[in-house]
Amino acid sequence: MDDGQQPHTKKRVVVCGRGVIDVCMAYFLAKKGAAVTLIEKPSVACAALGKSGGFLALDWCDGGPVESLARASFNLHRSLSKELNGPESYGYRSLTTLSITMTESGSSSPSGSKSSDNSTIPS
Repeated sequence: MDDGQQPHTKKRVVVCGRGVIDVCMAYFLAKKGAAVTLIEKPSVACAALGKSGGFLALDWCDGGPVESLARASFNLHRSLSKELNGPESYGYRSLTTLSITMTESGSSSPSGSKSSDNSTIPS
């Protein structure tokens, strides 16, 4: 949308969707001055990533083709949480997580063995 548009040429937009992406589109279009109608079959945001919890990781895509997109998305969620009182409004919370990648190798250790003292893997 053009930020320089005249008030009498307010855009009218209909967003048909059932998830967080559709709700976000409606939100940002409205912030830009559009008259937005959000259509949802049962209720607004009823299927908004309910199974995945809306999980985002800051740096898990680093070094890959979507690194800048992943970081921008993470930071946008954080800024929206501040703007919309996310912890109270919709349960936004920041968590510390661990990513482990395993590959098969020729050697193995007993299943109960401890990691070495210099390992970054928690006990």
